[in-house]
Amino acid sequence: MFFNPQVKPKRDEDQQYLAYIRTLSCTVPTCGRKAVPHHESSLSNDPGTAMKCSDYLAVPLCNWHHTKRGNMGFETFWEAYNLDPARVVIKLLIEFIK
Repeated sequence: MFFNPQVKPKRDEDQQYLAYIRTLSCTVPTCGRKAVPHHESSLSNDPGTAMKCSDYLAVPLCNWHHTKRGNMGFETFWEAYNLDPARVVIKLLIEFIK
């Protein structure tokens, strides 16, 4: 089998999980605003592939922090708030499964 760039790999999609993320507040502890799912592609195996990563890597961020994260960059943003996005994702998945 050979690589075919026209065939995109299927990503994990879960509308119920994204609906759960939308019920949460922003991950930034001092914020408290309503969150939207932010797909943290830097946690993906294939970052930068122009393909949205798995829904299970969505982190709840308000629109303001979502934009700020994009402007600051991955490491700078998470370090500024002393947060580990991988731990956030794992905690959310455990809570969702319960």
